[in-house]
Amino acid sequence: MKGGYKGSFIDNHPIKIMVNSYKLKSSNGTVDLYGERPNEDSEIKKMVAEIKIIAPSFATKNIDGNSNIDQFNTEEVVKITEYHLEQVNPEVGSLLKDVKRLNSIEDNDIEKYMILVIPKYENSQIKPNLQKSLSSISISDNCRELFYPNDHFRVRIWKL
Repeated sequence: MKGGYKGSFIDNHPIKIMVNSYKLKSSNGTVDLYGERPNEDSEIKKMVAEIKIIAPSFATKNIDGNSNIDQFNTEEVVKITEYHLEQVNPEVGSLLKDVKRLNSIEDNDIEKYMILVIPKYENSQIKPNLQKSLSSISISDNCRELFYPNDHFRVRIWKL
Protein backbone atom coordinates (compact mmCIF):
# COMPACT_ATOMS: atom_id res chain seq x y z
CA MET A 1 0.00 0.00 0.00
CA LYS A 2 1.28 3.44 -0.91
CA GLY A 3 -0.16 6.62 0.42
CA GLY A 4 0.59 9.99 1.88
CA TYR A 5 -0.40 12.51 4.49
CA LYS A 6 0.04 16.25 4.56
CA GLY A 7 -0.11 18.03 7.87
CA SER A 8 2.01 20.23 10.07
CA PHE A 9 4.20 20.03 13.12
CA ILE A 10 3.25 22.04 16.20
CA ASP A 11 5.40 24.93 14.97
CA ASN A 12 3.30 25.09 11.77
CA HIS A 13 6.03 23.84 9.44
CA PRO A 14 4.35 21.75 6.74
CA ILE A 15 5.09 18.03 6.82
CA LYS A 16 4.67 15.40 4.15
CA ILE A 17 4.57 11.75 5.24
CA MET A 18 4.43 8.91 2.75
CA VAL A 19 3.86 5.19 3.30
CA ASN A 20 6.02 2.59 1.52
CA SER A 21 7.55 5.15 -0.82
CA TYR A 22 11.24 5.36 0.23
CA LYS A 23 13.07 2.67 -1.74
CA LEU A 24 16.01 0.88 -0.17
CA LYS A 25 19.12 0.64 -2.32
CA SER A 26 20.25 -2.55 -0.55
CA SER A 27 17.11 -4.49 -1.51
CA ASN A 28 13.94 -4.27 -3.56
CA GLY A 29 11.93 -3.18 -0.52
CA THR A 30 10.66 0.08 0.86
CA VAL A 31 10.61 1.60 4.34
CA ASP A 32 7.25 1.88 6.13
CA LEU A 33 7.32 5.69 6.54
CA TYR A 34 9.15 8.55 4.86
CA GLY A 35 8.65 12.17 5.84
CA GLU A 36 10.06 15.56 5.05
CA ARG A 37 9.51 19.12 6.12
CA PRO A 38 11.32 22.42 5.71
CA ASN A 39 13.72 23.32 8.49
CA GLU A 40 14.12 26.84 9.88
CA ASP A 41 16.97 27.47 7.44
CA SER A 42 14.76 26.28 4.53
CA GLU A 43 16.64 23.00 4.14
CA ILE A 44 14.49 19.90 3.85
CA LYS A 45 14.55 17.72 6.97
CA LYS A 46 14.03 14.02 6.13
CA MET A 47 13.15 10.97 8.19
CA VAL A 48 12.37 7.30 7.67
CA ALA A 49 10.79 4.86 10.08
CA GLU A 50 9.86 1.23 10.33
CA ILE A 51 6.81 0.29 12.39
CA LYS A 52 6.56 -3.13 13.99
CA ILE A 53 3.45 -4.39 15.75
CA ILE A 54 4.15 -7.68 17.47
CA ALA A 55 1.01 -9.51 18.53
CA PRO A 56 1.06 -12.61 20.76
CA SER A 57 -0.28 -14.77 17.93
CA PHE A 58 2.81 -14.33 15.73
CA ALA A 59 5.08 -17.24 16.51
CA THR A 60 7.99 -16.18 14.29
CA LYS A 61 7.38 -12.52 13.54
CA ASN A 62 8.96 -11.43 16.77
CA ILE A 63 12.30 -10.05 17.85
CA ASP A 64 14.79 -11.64 15.48
CA GLY A 65 12.71 -14.12 13.47
CA ASN A 66 14.13 -17.16 15.23
CA SER A 67 11.31 -17.77 17.73
CA ASN A 68 13.80 -17.52 20.60
CA ILE A 69 11.96 -14.98 22.71
CA ASP A 70 13.31 -16.51 25.92
CA GLN A 71 16.74 -15.08 25.07
CA PHE A 72 15.26 -11.62 25.64
CA ASN A 73 13.08 -12.54 28.64
CA THR A 74 15.25 -11.05 31.36
CA GLU A 75 15.06 -8.57 34.24
CA GLU A 76 18.02 -6.69 32.77
CA VAL A 77 18.15 -4.51 29.68
CA VAL A 78 19.31 -6.35 26.57
CA LYS A 79 21.36 -3.88 24.52
CA ILE A 80 21.08 -4.91 20.89
CA THR A 81 24.56 -5.30 19.40
CA GLU A 82 25.98 -6.31 16.04
CA TYR A 83 25.97 -9.89 17.34
CA HIS A 84 22.16 -9.79 17.73
CA LEU A 85 21.76 -8.29 14.26
CA GLU A 86 23.92 -11.03 12.73
CA GLN A 87 21.54 -13.65 14.21
CA VAL A 88 18.48 -12.26 12.39
CA ASN A 89 16.60 -14.75 10.23
CA PRO A 90 16.45 -13.01 6.82
CA GLU A 91 13.48 -15.13 5.70
CA VAL A 92 11.09 -13.89 8.41
CA GLY A 93 9.84 -10.40 9.23
CA SER A 94 11.04 -9.27 12.66
CA LEU A 95 11.89 -6.23 14.76
CA LEU A 96 15.64 -6.61 14.31
CA LYS A 97 15.31 -7.31 10.59
CA ASP A 98 13.67 -3.89 10.30
CA VAL A 99 16.52 -2.35 12.33
CA LYS A 100 18.99 -3.87 9.86
CA ARG A 101 16.99 -2.41 6.97
CA LEU A 102 17.17 1.05 8.55
CA ASN A 103 20.89 0.67 9.25
CA SER A 104 21.47 -0.13 5.57
CA ILE A 105 20.45 3.43 4.61
CA GLU A 106 23.70 5.27 3.98
CA ASP A 107 22.30 8.80 3.62
CA ASN A 108 23.50 10.66 6.73
CA ASP A 109 20.95 13.45 6.19
CA ILE A 110 18.03 11.14 6.97
CA GLU A 111 16.94 10.56 10.55
CA LYS A 112 16.04 6.91 11.21
CA TYR A 113 13.45 5.66 13.69
CA MET A 114 12.29 2.23 14.80
CA ILE A 115 8.73 2.23 16.17
CA LEU A 116 7.52 -0.74 18.21
CA VAL A 117 3.92 -1.24 19.31
CA ILE A 118 3.70 -3.55 22.34
CA PRO A 119 0.36 -5.15 23.23
CA LYS A 120 -0.66 -4.99 26.90
CA TYR A 121 -2.36 -8.39 26.76
CA GLU A 122 -0.80 -11.81 26.54
CA ASN A 123 -2.04 -15.25 25.76
CA SER A 124 0.28 -17.42 27.83
CA GLN A 125 -0.35 -20.43 25.60
CA ILE A 126 0.81 -18.58 22.50
CA LYS A 127 3.67 -16.34 23.65
CA PRO A 128 4.40 -16.28 27.34
CA ASN A 129 6.37 -13.24 28.54
CA LEU A 130 6.07 -11.35 25.26
CA GLN A 131 5.65 -7.96 26.96
CA LYS A 132 8.58 -8.54 29.27
CA SER A 133 10.85 -9.62 26.42
CA LEU A 134 9.90 -6.67 24.20
CA SER A 135 10.32 -4.26 27.12
CA SER A 136 13.82 -5.47 27.94
CA ILE A 137 15.21 -4.62 24.49
CA SER A 138 17.30 -1.48 23.93
CA ILE A 139 17.99 -0.74 20.27
CA SER A 140 19.60 2.64 21.00
CA ASP A 141 20.07 4.93 23.97
CA ASN A 142 17.76 7.46 22.33
CA CYS A 143 14.35 5.98 23.14
CA ARG A 144 10.93 7.32 24.01
CA GLU A 145 8.11 5.27 25.45
CA LEU A 146 4.49 6.37 25.13
CA PHE A 147 1.66 5.08 27.28
CA TYR A 148 -1.98 5.74 26.52
CA PRO A 149 -4.45 5.42 29.42
CA ASN A 150 -7.15 2.79 28.86
CA ASP A 151 -5.56 1.55 25.62
CA HIS A 152 -4.31 -1.95 25.03
CA PHE A 153 -0.82 -1.08 23.85
CA ARG A 154 2.19 1.12 24.39
CA VAL A 155 4.70 2.48 21.90
CA ARG A 156 8.49 2.59 21.99
CA ILE A 157 10.36 4.80 19.50
CA TRP A 158 14.12 4.58 19.04
CA LYS A 159 16.18 7.07 17.06
CA LEU A 160 18.99 5.13 15.39
